[in-house]
Amino acid sequence: MRPHLLRKSLLVAVLGGALLTGFGAPSALAAAPAAASAVTSVSDDAAEARFFEMNDIIWQGCEPDVSDDDGAATPPGDDHADPVPVDPYDPVRLDPTEQCVADRHARRVSRAFSGTAVADHAALLTKLTSLNYPAARIHRVPDHLGAPRVRLDLRVGGDHIALQVTATGLGVTTETFGTSEGMSVTDVLLEP
Repeated sequence: MRPHLLRKSLLVAVLGGALLTGFGAPSALAAAPAAASAVTSVSDDAAEARFFEMNDIIWQGCEPDVSDDDGAATPPGDDHADPVPVDPYDPVRLDPTEQCVADRHARRVSRAFSGTAVADHAALLTKLTSLNYPAARIHRVPDHLGAPRVRLDLRVGGDHIALQVTATGLGVTTETFGTSEGMSVTDVLLEP
């Protein structure tokens, strides 16, 4: 009788272990979305890092000369009033350094699209991401006269820089503007 009892106990233990392992462990299919999410997160982080690198280089070319003839330093942006508009949906006036950075981004994008027919938003997104602008910073806005249009959120830290990119026949037009902190670039009302 003992060998029969031992076989039953062993069978129950093996089945119980298999049952617990089967229900307790995530399946390979359940792990796939998590792995895909991790890959997306890593690629988003890498894209953001490339953007920060590129943006830093652009900022370095626009930093003001902090000393004038008498040696006194003038803080950047002190030459005009606070750039925050009364209505948060209005564009923010960029200080001279921010305007320089915005203009350089605009020229960079315009040159990259020069002579290129842009058929749709996907083409805009593909080209802009190839220029190291992360997809998370590219926001679709309503078309302008049937032409695809996006806005780039170029804000880093406390600056206000944004760029609107509209497809044309063979290239794009760009418009620089400022965005209040906490506002989405898609909510800013630009005059046509």
